[in-house]
Amino acid sequence: KHSVNDPMNKNKPGHLESFEEFLQAAVQNILFARQVYPPQLFQRAKLFNVPIYECRSPDVVEYVKEVVAGATPWLKAGRLERLAVQLNWSGHPPHERIVIEIASNWNALTSASSVLEVESLLRTFLIKINVLDSHIGKPPSPPNDPLPAAGDGKRKKAAHAPELEWQVLAYVSEDTEPIQPNSTFDQVNKFPWVDPDAKEVAFKTDHGIVPVRSAALGDHLKMQLFVEKPIKSSQPEAIDIEDIT
Repeated sequence: KHSVNDPMNKNKPGHLESFEEFLQAAVQNILFARQVYPPQLFQRAKLFNVPIYECRSPDVVEYVKEVVAGATPWLKAGRLERLAVQLNWSGHPPHERIVIEIASNWNALTSASSVLEVESLLRTFLIKINVLDSHIGKPPSPPNDPLPAAGDGKRKKAAHAPELEWQVLAYVSEDTEPIQPNSTFDQVNKFPWVDPDAKEVAFKTDHGIVPVRSAALGDHLKMQLFVEKPIKSSQPEAIDIEDIT
């Protein structure tokens, strides 16, 4: 075990660095909680004094870091509205989308709230991610219909089960201007964000929202954690923001 936020670290993180660490840990812990990869591919760690799981795969860790770094300029500008991890079986529509919704006034937040206050809020979301199963049930099971068999019409290979795939979606405010080279959003340029195809993010049936956690620091930061899942009936449940100061 080790701590990814060592209090003895001389370079103590600021507000933005704490958020980056949180988002990286959140994505990796969602992958662990929903069993996207085998559990032995993860190792125990701590962030903000909360037990978390870090992926042992350098490729996954580096990709998650790049995703978060690519979204950070939007976060700092108050334009990042949501960061979501979407899961789907290959060849099938989305199964579920775990969403972190953020409404922030960054300048006001950094002047009105301490780093410890922000980390205290983020800590509660990490705890909830660790117990996602209790809110949305067990990790997704493969669909009953396997992918079509491959072949030349004469000899066909056996049908194979689909694989669980994941992607990170960033939702930005509608007034976000196109990113210009060498602008303050140059870090976004370094990550190849692309607009998803409508079919990639469309659920096959009506979907609802399962609330998991909501909290706020005054009017400077409001966050929600919820899951979008297909539903048979009933309406999405409303979420109340809890103000913690």
